[in-house]
Amino acid sequence: MAAELESLEKSLQKNVPPQELADVWRILYGKELRQLEFPKEARDLADKRQFELKGSCFTAERESLRPPRVVRIGAIQNQIIVPTTEPVPKQIESLHNRISEIIEVASLCGVNVICLQEAWTMPFAFCTREKHPWCEFAESAEDGATTKLLQELAKKYNMVIVSPILERDADHGDILANTAEGGGMDIEVKGMQGRGRGRRKEGEKEGRMEGRGRRGKGGG
Repeated sequence: MAAELESLEKSLQKNVPPQELADVWRILYGKELRQLEFPKEARDLADKRQFELKGSCFTAERESLRPPRVVRIGAIQNQIIVPTTEPVPKQIESLHNRISEIIEVASLCGVNVICLQEAWTMPFAFCTREKHPWCEFAESAEDGATTKLLQELAKKYNMVIVSPILERDADHGDILANTAEGGGMDIEVKGMQGRGRGRRKEGEKEGRMEGRGRRGKGGG
């Protein structure tokens, strides 16, 4: 059996001659970016918890009237922790624990805003068009368990967290929506956006696409 591919970047670094690699990076990513150095504590925790930690610096043109300001943005790409045959609460708990560990490391790296992956609290089951058990992962985007957890983490680490989940909107007939919400250290959900409004009433087999947009609360 072939070994698992760890990452595209590492495969290219291993197999592409150095004199060609710079052009490969340029074609894939644009100009070459300076790689960030992270604190030893963050690197050690990432190694211990077995996830990759990488960062790049994007520069901007200097302005005449405003001094430069550094904003650190984090993005998390995670994997399923327990088998999808496990009970739904156990699957959600495993991902809550995993993301909490990664966000802790992000805080050590000085991250100001962190973005989680789409529907991060569940297997990405939208393509199956199946109702069970995937609809069970839906929860309130305003006061569900996931939102409460991230509110605590945002306050603890003084950061803004963008969290895309499968939302159950109980105020509008239990409609399910692929919703991203964002909130910060003041512990409020500041805004929500349904990407394309891929919405489905729980009793429907087929989803339907509706108008773009969700609802704003304060400053989305």
